[in-house]
Amino acid sequence: MMDSPDLLEVIERYRAGAPMVVAAGSRGREMRTIAGDDPKVLYNMDMPYAMPVCLGMARTMPHTKVVALEGDGNVLAGMGGLSTIGRYQPDNLIVVIVDNEAYGSFGAGAVTTATSAGTNLETIARGCGIANSCTVRELADAEDALRRAFSEAGPWVIVAKVTNHGDADSRFWVNPPDIVENAWSFEQALRAQDASAASR
Repeated sequence: MMDSPDLLEVIERYRAGAPMVVAAGSRGREMRTIAGDDPKVLYNMDMPYAMPVCLGMARTMPHTKVVALEGDGNVLAGMGGLSTIGRYQPDNLIVVIVDNEAYGSFGAGAVTTATSAGTNLETIARGCGIANSCTVRELADAEDALRRAFSEAGPWVIVAKVTNHGDADSRFWVNPPDIVENAWSFEQALRAQDASAASR
């Protein structure tokens, strides 16, 4: 399986400045190291709110791709978000679920999630009516799925199976920015983008 930092670097390359909301946990720390201080990234969204927040953004910004970066534990805590996405079918929404089959924020990632015991998030997403749902286990497959998601209509749910390393990699022992300041800069960046799009 992939290592999540390699996957996140591919996401960052294809994202090209698209607004992204990152769930709480180790993925946020990794993405912060990779994306840095990009004001269009909102970090450390409480579980399970990254996906529904992005659904609302996608519906109010229909000409902008919007990315939710979730963990498997976050999605399992709020699977109603998938049924709502299936109901409204926002064609500009991309949900990437980084699935290490564990609650990776707990140090060594020793506490497993239901995906380690057979719960299939792709199958659930398809059952909710999200036809563009897939599971990727290799970086080349992830790259292909992300290329399609950013160039074709969605909604998309990409379940990316990654190795469970917990928080062992010290490169990513960084704290996300203050949530209030981050939310303010995120809002300002989206307002500026919206104003620019409206003037075209």
